Amino acid sequence: MKRLLILLSLLFILGCSSQPQIDLTQYFSDQLQNKVITEKGQPIEGFEPFMFKDVFPGLLDEDFNNVDASLGIYGIKDTKLSFTFSETDLIHSASHSITKRGMEILLSNLSKRLNIELTNKESVDEIINLISS
Repeated sequence: MKRLLILLSLLFILGCSSQPQIDLTQYFSDQLQNKVITEKGQPIEGFEPFMFKDVFPGLLDEDFNNVDASLGIYGIKDTKLSFTFSETDLIHSASHSITKRGMEILLSNLSKRLNIELTNKESVDEIINLISS
């Protein structure tokens, strides 16, 4: 019984001292989207690359390479950002909006380009700071 109490106490202490996990992609998305909303207003059909590039001048077309959208994927064609529809007959007005997976790819592309390892919230803040200027 004494061992059980010691074990439970140890687990409680370790559990309380660890920092809560943060979804870095969600944090990144929230930060970028909130700044777009503040400066340009709330888009009705989702967020697209030009919206982010308008607010974050440090973003490059290449940063959106292979970024997933609602009905397609962004890529680079002749050094310019392009969009390719996926195989579908159902096209809608939000077809170009970036998905959560797309935001994950965007964050990964930025991490690689800026040589910043994604380890915590501060590393995401550093990326956002760099693309803000």
